[in-house]
Amino acid sequence: NGMYNSMLADDHANQLLLILKKFKKLQKMRKAIYKRYKENLPDADFLIDEKGKPSFHKLVMITKNRDALQKHLADAGIETKIHYRQILNEEYAGLYTYPYADNICKNAISLPIYPYLKMQEVDYICNAI
Repeated sequence: NGMYNSMLADDHANQLLLILKKFKKLQKMRKAIYKRYKENLPDADFLIDEKGKPSFHKLVMITKNRDALQKHLADAGIETKIHYRQILNEEYAGLYTYPYADNICKNAISLPIYPYLKMQEVDYICNAI
């Protein structure tokens, strides 16, 4: 007959509510961690749009000498990631240029920002930077 019931069962709705409550708590924790980074590194160039509602699932910082910084942090026991290695235009043989995106690919490093990161650990990371 083509008719579907898209209502959640009560137990599924309750599970979703619990997940959303936990999500909000984790978001507050990540935001507090981001603020600590900003306090410790006031001149850092983070790729966060503070005017919107960022999720803080990544903390991407633009820095010169990214590769040297990543090695230095690794030597200090701090894991980082490079999330933006290649921009789309490189896959299409350079048909267009994107200098801003190129800059991000060459200079962006992602710092730890998981919800249970302790403030002392954030301070340690910032001091290492």
